[in-house]
Amino acid sequence: YMSQIKKDHLWELIHTISPTEKAYFKKQSNIHSSNGEFVYLKLFDDLNSILKFDLRKIELVYESYHQASRLKNYLYELILSALEGYASNNNKVIQSKRNLVYAKILFEKGLLYKAKKNIEKCLEQSIDNYDYYTQLEAISFRKKIYTVELNVAEVEKSINKEEEIFATINEINKYELVMSSISSFSFSKGNILNNVEKKRLLVLEKNKFFKDAEKCKSILAKSLHYRILTLIGTMTDDMNKSLKYAILRFKALEHSNYKDVDQQNYINALNNLIYSYIETKHYKEAALTLDVFTSIKPQTAIIAARIIARKTVNELRLILTSGQPFNYKYCNTIAMDCVNFQNNLIRLDEKIETVFFMITLCFNNMLHKEVKNWFSIYYLIPKSEVRIDIQCYLFLLHLYIQYSKKDLIFVNYLLKNEQTLLLEKKQLNEQETRIFDFIQNQISSKAVPSSFDLKNIKTTLKLLIQNNSNISIARLIIFPE
Repeated sequence: YMSQIKKDHLWELIHTISPTEKAYFKKQSNIHSSNGEFVYLKLFDDLNSILKFDLRKIELVYESYHQASRLKNYLYELILSALEGYASNNNKVIQSKRNLVYAKILFEKGLLYKAKKNIEKCLEQSIDNYDYYTQLEAISFRKKIYTVELNVAEVEKSINKEEEIFATINEINKYELVMSSISSFSFSKGNILNNVEKKRLLVLEKNKFFKDAEKCKSILAKSLHYRILTLIGTMTDDMNKSLKYAILRFKALEHSNYKDVDQQNYINALNNLIYSYIETKHYKEAALTLDVFTSIKPQTAIIAARIIARKTVNELRLILTSGQPFNYKYCNTIAMDCVNFQNNLIRLDEKIETVFFMITLCFNNMLHKEVKNWFSIYYLIPKSEVRIDIQCYLFLLHLYIQYSKKDLIFVNYLLKNEQTLLLEKKQLNEQETRIFDFIQNQISSKAVPSSFDLKNIKTTLKLLIQNNSNISIARLIIFPE
């Protein structure tokens, strides 16, 4: 969202740090204050009080300060400095890097023994954090110390260890490249593939690379191994396969402290597992796994955003798919909390998913006023090329609703203003393209819609959605009889 409008980097930084980090910043600022008051702290509070990005309000704040540009830069640097201090005390990865810096300083002073002590501490921490790049840098620096000491045996050991870590990193990089190319589908088309793409995935799965996850050199590679096979199962309509590998991945992370080091990966594993449970109708297991989200203590504001987004999307998906009673007040609350949560942290595809589930739940339960309200929220979300499949069905639902009201003026307005989406049909599958074409032809054929026209549209939509891929999100839409 923020990339599509003029940014204010200071406001953006302030609203991406956690309440704990803000408190730390103020505490550190007051420690160095003679009177407890700084102009920059007042500026911090003024910007912090603007909860939603509003450029005019922000500019008015700056206009009230003398030399605002200099003050902004100074405050920005102070916040970063405070965050560095906070991270040094709370972030294990940064703590290990700090010991590496200490070792280099001691080495420059000729204190080789103490330098090696800090290197060993750095290595111990980076191994515990699965931080292979810091391990590599630490071993390389330790090798430098042993070279100065002419300790050939230790130099050789260091070189062998470097090669071992290089091999581990190389394996992870190969998995990440495959993962990146596959996951790009889900952002644009929601895992909907054509036959050529499906065949390509099945060929990939037979690669010897995926034969045995137990032979992976690291828990990160093993997690990526299972994640790729989970996605291949989903994208080739084999949800039992998807569930099998989602469970294996989750169990692998649960039995490793890597889930605490990389919370993003753990949240992703939870998300994939819940999705697989829902799609295989294991609703009880899905509900129990949803509760795991509440046990995660987010280390950053971004992780907090990921937790609320994935928990909300999966909870709405579960209600919609399982046919549980629909409590509009509750669902509306959690959905609004997600859509409005620090709007530069929730991804666009997650906002679109949340809105789709709310609109579909309201539409299926014939809550027309609420459908209208959620469509107004949807059109406030910036246009995006992610989840074109969902945007397609939201557009069709809106057309259907307005057509049923015989409001052809608004229908034509929608068609005119959605040309960008219509041009994206090349990203849709054959069924979705046919839906678009049918709706357009039906609407353009007559000046006033009749009940027969409406029935034709509804019947055609239902048939096309039923004949669509089993994983198409459109199958969750229930048209009234």
